[in-house]
Amino acid sequence: MIRKPVKLYLEQHLMEIGCAKVFTDPKDAGVAKPKEWALVSMPEAAKYETKNEKVTYVDRDGRRTYHYKKSEVTLEASVRIAADNLDRLCALSAAFMIGLARRIKDDYGYDIELSLGESGSDPADSEVATKNEMIITVVAVGGVYITREVPLITAVELETEIIRR
Repeated sequence: MIRKPVKLYLEQHLMEIGCAKVFTDPKDAGVAKPKEWALVSMPEAAKYETKNEKVTYVDRDGRRTYHYKKSEVTLEASVRIAADNLDRLCALSAAFMIGLARRIKDDYGYDIELSLGESGSDPADSEVATKNEMIITVVAVGGVYITREVPLITAVELETEIIRR
């Protein structure tokens, strides 16, 4: 649901900041790499939390449209940025974090909020620690929504009847 738009946005953003190549499969990242590259890793599962809250309503053409958030979906994507020297790595990482959008839209036009999670090199991953690489976590929060339309009462006619006793 939010996986596809988040993945596409991160790939596009990394290309815009100057990464020569963006990989989405760790197997592809293992082959010949350019001097500057990035790997976007998406988790297998997202966290779902039931919400049942009214988000917005819009009045149009005599109808009121309510949007309800049924569930909140949280997804943590991992972005690994690598460069041939430390200065370029710092420049790419800073550009990525500064330029990260706060919100993007999903396929249905609803907001997905993006924020930064933890960043740094993973000390457990000796391959990352010895190279000029940085891992940045991006937290995406979206939702599962339903929409209901209700006709508005636009005109009321009152009829009066006088009853005498």
